[in-house]
Amino acid sequence: LVRDATMRTIGLGQSLFGVPNLALLALAVVAAGLVLQSYTRFGRYSYMIGGGEDVVRLTGISVDRYKIMAFALSGGLAALAGVAETARIGVGSAEIGPGQMFAAITAVVIGGTSLAGGRGGVLESAIGVMILTVLANGMIYIGVTPYLQQAVQGGIVLVAVVATTWHLRDRMRVVK
Repeated sequence: LVRDATMRTIGLGQSLFGVPNLALLALAVVAAGLVLQSYTRFGRYSYMIGGGEDVVRLTGISVDRYKIMAFALSGGLAALAGVAETARIGVGSAEIGPGQMFAAITAVVIGGTSLAGGRGGVLESAIGVMILTVLANGMIYIGVTPYLQQAVQGGIVLVAVVATTWHLRDRMRVVK
């Protein structure tokens, strides 16, 4: 159980104009991600690597270096999310995270990120998170069981995978 007053304030306290601290933290992370994605070499190269790693390697860019940087950034953000979740619920547990991975993938897919790579971004993913949050809260409000909520999320991912596959297949026909 977290007894530290600072952690509890971060997790449950109100900050600017009644906006929760964790919402402000999320906005700061999205803003930093947008800057990183749009205005840095790391952001541009990461996007290119997602679209076609072999082609980027042929241009002389150190793909492994940028992939390591991306994984390090991902790990740092996962640690920040763990601290934020611990502050929010007041308990640190390793069993919380794995259950949220499917929701995270669903939110990113709703935001338009292609599971095949080369499409998506920070803002689109943030919008996907907001849409999924509204959808999940709506299902809770009308009394949908948690198992059915996961089925709906699975259906969304399935539709996105099928749509992406059809889109890529159509693009390949145009290329041929």
